Amino acid sequence: MWCFIRDLEKKITLREETMQKIKNYLCTLGILWCAFSFAENKETSCQQLHADLGRVRVVDVRTPEEFSGSEGHIPGAQLVTLGPELTRFLKEGNLEERIVFVCRSGRRSLQAVQESMALGYQNTQSLKGGMLEWKAKGFPTDTP
Repeated sequence: MWCFIRDLEKKITLREETMQKIKNYLCTLGILWCAFSFAENKETSCQQLHADLGRVRVVDVRTPEEFSGSEGHIPGAQLVTLGPELTRFLKEGNLEERIVFVCRSGRRSLQAVQESMALGYQNTQSLKGGMLEWKAKGFPTDTP
């Protein structure tokens, strides 16, 4: 009788461990899918932004030194540094406005997109590859 109970306990433990592994696997897949979907929908190409200039607000989230430095900035871009300045800007802004955030490589601008979405914005994107890609593709920049 005791052997039967021990065997049953082992089987239950194995099933619980297997179920936990399955849950962890599904959770990982879900996180990867969300990350892929976010990046896919929340980035715009240099070509698309260039075509949309004048119809979209371009917000550069780099530091003032970067904005005015040798890389320059996209013509018409507004400097709103990532951090408290961006948070203030977003809280006072129009939730319906289409905004493309720009930084050096695309990482900080994706953070800006995440913050804007958390505040209720629906039409914000990051420039894929940032100013590095913009300049590499030969698009115009304003430099001091």
